[in-house]
Amino acid sequence: MRAGNLTKVGHGVRCAINVVYRMAFLRYALVTGATDLPSFLVIDSPRKNVGYGEDDQELVGRLYTYFLDHIAGVRGGASRTRPHQIIIVDNDLPQLPKRLLDQMHTIELTRDNPLVL
Repeated sequence: MRAGNLTKVGHGVRCAINVVYRMAFLRYALVTGATDLPSFLVIDSPRKNVGYGEDDQELVGRLYTYFLDHIAGVRGGASRTRPHQIIIVDNDLPQLPKRLLDQMHTIELTRDNPLVL
């Protein structure tokens, strides 16, 4: 674990910390219901912003796995106090276990299948 000022670490580490920070707030809001924090989270391009090295991509895979297991409700262990919506925009999903991929709802946008017609 690194110690020190956040401005002294690379952009990939900053991105990962920012994503984890937001995920922690959302998890708290959903599990406890003791906050007025929004129950909506958008994460844009985490893989691109963390980096493309092997260690970087492994980190993003762990973030997705944690996110799907503990926040998006794949395990379903924690009771949710209110509805929530989570959108992750990513051009290239990391290698994930099949059990997680089966639980995700993905929309693939291409030139032939654009979001805006």
